[in-house]
Amino acid sequence: MFRGFSNLAASEHGQDSGSYSPERETTRFITEKGREQILYGARMCNAMNVNSLGDPMYSRPKSHEIKILVKWSLQLSNILNVQFGLRAPNQCKLYGEEATSTAEQLAKESEQMNEVGLFRFNLRWIADSRNWVAMYIG
Repeated sequence: MFRGFSNLAASEHGQDSGSYSPERETTRFITEKGREQILYGARMCNAMNVNSLGDPMYSRPKSHEIKILVKWSLQLSNILNVQFGLRAPNQCKLYGEEATSTAEQLAKESEQMNEVGLFRFNLRWIADSRNWVAMYIG
């Protein structure tokens, strides 16, 4: 009976077939051996278990967002957050400003945001073109 390529490769390498996650570092990044495991089909990543790096509020504009409105909405959000004393653990730079963050720094920032669990104003929805279309139609 054919068990699939990932099961065959896992059994050839002496790995438990129930463990499909590639080898990772303590920082949750995939190691070089984990990359090889994915390449050879011995392991696979679940798309639902992928964490975003950094603060999603300060990510690059998406294809459905109006770029100039993203910057303005983030500036307004920052002003409101400062006025109400709702600062984020690390103040991020707005999109378009020079920011030099490594992947490890972004992962650490994501963990801090999850640990703090703070409420803050995020008016980025104003820049979403789909909302503008819905307001125009309605």
